[in-house]
Amino acid sequence: MLAVTLSVTAACADSGNDVLQEEYSARRITNFSNLCRGGELYLDSMQRLNFIDFTSMNSSLICPYPNCAHADPNVCPSFGMNICPVMYENNIYYFTSQVEYEADGPVLKTYINKADIDGTNRMQLAEYDNILVADYTMLLVYDDEFYFCPNTAVFDEYANMSTSDRSDMCLYSYSFTDNKFTMIEKLCEGYSCGAWIYGMYDGEIYMHVNYSEEPYDYMLVEQQDFTTEFLKYNPQDNTVSRLDFAVNYASGGYLMTSEGVGIYDKMTLHLPGGKTKDVPWFEDAVVYNGYIFDRISQRAYRISDDTMYVLNTDDFMTEVVGYENDMYILRSYDSDAGGYAYAAVPEEELIGSQV
Repeated sequence: MLAVTLSVTAACADSGNDVLQEEYSARRITNFSNLCRGGELYLDSMQRLNFIDFTSMNSSLICPYPNCAHADPNVCPSFGMNICPVMYENNIYYFTSQVEYEADGPVLKTYINKADIDGTNRMQLAEYDNILVADYTMLLVYDDEFYFCPNTAVFDEYANMSTSDRSDMCLYSYSFTDNKFTMIEKLCEGYSCGAWIYGMYDGEIYMHVNYSEEPYDYMLVEQQDFTTEFLKYNPQDNTVSRLDFAVNYASGGYLMTSEGVGIYDKMTLHLPGGKTKDVPWFEDAVVYNGYIFDRISQRAYRISDDTMYVLNTDDFMTEVVGYENDMYILRSYDSDAGGYAYAAVPEEELIGSQV
């Protein structure tokens, strides 16, 4: 079986690294996936920002100082960029926030910040009030903007920010060119609102929202009843549409859908160009180099001839996250090292026997 080994060096990030400077269009950013062209940004157990280069498989902290111990947040620039870091052109953008008390009551001030590609020369850019952007907030970067669905911040009678009160969730964009936030549309309102952005297919952004009409009660055994709505947003005509099918994946020119939540018999694969075909159900699927990879079942499905293969991976915690230089990039979490473990493997090592 393939063992994924942690590839980490003590070297600091080179501010002239071409890989760091490349823009990757239509990329999804989450707290567990932040792929950039040729590599990935990730946080280690100390919340320091790292970058791994998929060509060399070397990983380094975002810090230009050769003698830095990378232990002091006041000195090392790898700290402090842990909320939704985005590489765009020659900079890293990230969120910060703080509560300020004004005459009318408390306000959550949320800021987008910019640093050089090595984490230095930081500056605060645009500001937006009462949007809650956290490490679990998903972003979709496309052209010179990114899109995201934060919760609206709500404060209780004691001026404390509340996560249990009724609130709403809206779709926003931020323009790198204009340095401007835009509220596009309110997507849902209720209790325990959440959003998931899948990605982009055929110029449209696919996502879903969850919300409940009942508040969460910690004293009750029963869980809340949630409504799930699937949506797509068209940046060209600025419209949000509700969908009558479930979305499972959208990236790299492919879209996977199913008839609804909890229907597991088959999926529809939408190919580049608009053609569709039925494929088996996959619980956690991604598409790379003509294969659908499913982390949970540890299977690979070749789209061209509908054949299924076993993956030669250690367990379901190992996932395929990229395809660079004719090599598949595998990632798992190394609990002993306190960070991600990566490996680059050829197809003949990854793809096993036909099922």
